[in-house]
Amino acid sequence: MLTVVSNKLSDLALQYIGYYNGSLLCFRKRSNTIVLEPADESFNPTVVILSREYYQESLRTIPLEDVKQVRKLLKLEQESEQLVSTLRFSKSEGKTSYMHWKSKKDFPNATFVLPESLILTENVSFNQTLIVQEDRPLFLVKTVSGIQSCRANNLILDESRFLLSTGIQTSDSAHIISEQNFPSALIFGIKKLPIKTWLAFFKGVDGSIKSNSAKVTLMPIMLVGFSYLIISSLFLFWENHSLEKRLQTRSLGVSEALNVQYRVEQLTKRYEALQLLGKGEGQHNDFFKVLSNLLSDVSLTNIRLNKSNRYVLRGSTYKATDVLSKLLGHPLVHDAQFDYPTRKSREREVFVISFSLKPIVGDEV
Repeated sequence: MLTVVSNKLSDLALQYIGYYNGSLLCFRKRSNTIVLEPADESFNPTVVILSREYYQESLRTIPLEDVKQVRKLLKLEQESEQLVSTLRFSKSEGKTSYMHWKSKKDFPNATFVLPESLILTENVSFNQTLIVQEDRPLFLVKTVSGIQSCRANNLILDESRFLLSTGIQTSDSAHIISEQNFPSALIFGIKKLPIKTWLAFFKGVDGSIKSNSAKVTLMPIMLVGFSYLIISSLFLFWENHSLEKRLQTRSLGVSEALNVQYRVEQLTKRYEALQLLGKGEGQHNDFFKVLSNLLSDVSLTNIRLNKSNRYVLRGSTYKATDVLSKLLGHPLVHDAQFDYPTRKSREREVFVISFSLKPIVGDEV
């Protein structure tokens, strides 16, 4: 959705961009393809892109690194010459590299005037050659220090001679822009320009333009910008809300799954305990018969079978001697006795009684 909105706003912005190559051209979209067409006399673009023939371009260095001093020097240079603009690129070892663009002749008045070499090199990476295929091909390359470009001439006929003249070595293959794709490459590059570049090429509104005309020029751009920001914000808000709902739904699903897992684990433990009990049922049948006679009178806290094959009962009752008497009188019990003296606890007697079972006649002992 955001891509669709961005494309719509880009199409709307086309009508405020012009291209000057001796005559003013405008950008139009025909059958989903961006083309350049002669502009009407009433066309008053906000942004004008200058063809390479209509400005001089040079890569320069100054022996300064301090940003404030560099800005002052470049400002003086701009005031003394009819410049398109200057733009700082890099600084190192006490020097600052910057680009210097100067117009060869008058060009249409606009709020922003941009050289095409600056825009086209946004289509490639550093140290990659760009070739625009025209009657006279345009060769361009961008480095960390700046931009170099020129039209094909008697000395520079191909890419290798162009790179030889610049002293730049490249490893990537050249990026080719056909004449048909040239308008699209300009629009793609102009959308990638950073804010600091736009500020460097801001020309303001000429004093001869009336305030109403300025409003007509600037208001659509402001409207497009604000519309894009509002629609983008609403889209991001909707995406965030949708994501939160999906996360909440998944969290509930995870909680339910964990609860099911816990219940399964509990049931598994009970099943394993019952299995263990079932395995020993035949062996301890007589013990359960003895125990069933005691459960109504005692509260047992521990039952175990010691190494001497004696059952040890730990628990409490109102009278421990009655429990011992029951065990001594049971026909299956042998040698029942107190292992420890009984003690009182909350009107009950705590006891530890052990006993063994009598062997059944006919069974192996």
